[in-house]
Amino acid sequence: MKMNKLTLILLLFPFWLSGQEVLNLEDAVSISLKNNFDIQLALNNEKQSENNQTIYNSGYLPSIVANGNTNYSNKNTSLTSQQGVETTIDGAVVESYGATIGINYVLFNGGNRKYQYDKLKEQYKLASNQKRLQIENTLMEVYTLFFNVARNQEQKKTLEAAYDISKERLERVTAQQKFGQKTSLEVLNAKVDANNDSINMLNATVVLENSKRNLNFLLGRGVNTEYQVNNTVVLDNSLTYEKLKSQMDSNNVQLQQIAINISISNYDLKINRSGWIPNLSANASYGINGSDNGQVGFFQSQNSAGLNAGLNLTWNIFDG
Repeated sequence: MKMNKLTLILLLFPFWLSGQEVLNLEDAVSISLKNNFDIQLALNNEKQSENNQTIYNSGYLPSIVANGNTNYSNKNTSLTSQQGVETTIDGAVVESYGATIGINYVLFNGGNRKYQYDKLKEQYKLASNQKRLQIENTLMEVYTLFFNVARNQEQKKTLEAAYDISKERLERVTAQQKFGQKTSLEVLNAKVDANNDSINMLNATVVLENSKRNLNFLLGRGVNTEYQVNNTVVLDNSLTYEKLKSQMDSNNVQLQQIAINISISNYDLKINRSGWIPNLSANASYGINGSDNGQVGFFQSQNSAGLNAGLNLTWNIFDG
């Protein structure tokens, strides 16, 4: 009867495994790049920095402003001339209107806008490096957790095999005791070994399930998703210390971020120093104005239209 149960388990075991997902390392990397929230946040920050570095945010383009106004008043007015003649006007209506469109362009501001524009470009490089660093850190975590799952998976198989051996030993020693070939002490020792192996197997199962949940969480999918990992490891025997050091010096993201941060700090210094220099701007506008003064104005109506242009020089000599 025991043999029949064992045979049934061995027959069903492959079908039970086939119902589980077999996760390869390449698949885990692909899923993490698609679903990991930290990577998505880094991508959004990079897009924001890319938008900020456009010429529309640089100060190089002129500003154009349009204004319009209209006024109406209805008042009772009392007027006294130089000769002392008094005149009272009830319901004196005065109307006025105006419209202006103007353009302003900064000709020179101490290089401030150039430094601001260059700083925005460096900030975009920094955001790109931060995205790359986040991807690399996530992939390192994926590799670590993936191989932890693989190691725990193999360890569980080893402990299951040890438990099977302990059970067989306990059954054999118990049977031998019945025929007087083993003592009760030997049976108790076999039970202790079987219990220890059972506890180790259960602990390994708990550790394996925790590792699987941690990997599922990192991949951005349901933590209870069941799977088996492919534990095949391919080693790169061509790696050398000199080759790794050379790649680290040229590709290390953290070193590149340090250089970019130094560049950004230098631009901040130049931006602050640009405030010591006078600013020169040019402006031009075209406007129309009109008014109807009714009975109370020196002129009954007045209209004007024309072009205005000028230069503006400002210099913050002292601000404390």
